[in-house]
Amino acid sequence: MRLIHAEITKLVRSRTTLVLTLIGVLLIGVGVVFVITDDTFTGVFTGTDPQIAALFDQVGGAYIVVLIVGILSLTSEFRHGTIGRTLMLTPSRTAVLLAKLAASTLYALFFTVVGVATVLLGLAVLGDLSTATFGEQTFRAVLVAPVGLVLATLLGVAIGAVVRSQVLAIAGTLIYAFLVETLIGQFFPAFARWLPFQALGGVFSSPETRASIPEGFPVPLEPALAIVVFLFYAAVLATAAVTLMRFRDV
Repeated sequence: MRLIHAEITKLVRSRTTLVLTLIGVLLIGVGVVFVITDDTFTGVFTGTDPQIAALFDQVGGAYIVVLIVGILSLTSEFRHGTIGRTLMLTPSRTAVLLAKLAASTLYALFFTVVGVATVLLGLAVLGDLSTATFGEQTFRAVLVAPVGLVLATLLGVAIGAVVRSQVLAIAGTLIYAFLVETLIGQFFPAFARWLPFQALGGVFSSPETRASIPEGFPVPLEPALAIVVFLFYAAVLATAAVTLMRFRDV
């Protein structure tokens, strides 16, 4: 528990964590404004259950923030040369990795709460909170958000353990997620939805979202299947991370 507390302290005291959290709030806020004010794609906003669910989907859509926090939890130590001292105090490298995962998971849950609060604030300011319909789809969107964000954290910590270079880990992940998988989706849409970040997007996708995707674009997997597929990728990378952490020199 002291090791987990130490990792939480590192996250809390890091200015980067604060900046990333504010960026995440901004991303969610922009998404909320778009859903409420733009009627081109979602129709006039009247506070129906699907529309409220679309607002809460913005929380999961900011998964890149917790992913980067997970990556930084390890790469920052390698960058600043503090990993050696950390392992001297805690010789078990697996324990260190699990503690960082636990701290990053708690951050993902904290970010979920902040994101939900941001959505409610945006709805109160731009919409009508009193007439909003919080039904089954909204409940599902709120429930799925922390699940997807924790999965993103798991992958982020694993990436940070495998790729020690902070710049390479973050840049490589972003390029792969937003460029490589997008290009694959353009040419091989049926295959692309089985890729890790496409699967993660499927975790947050509602039936209405999947039904509204134009022909020729990859249709996300069903949420339950998407979780299984993403967990497979995360487990493979986590296994590699544990192995490399235990046997690589620092």
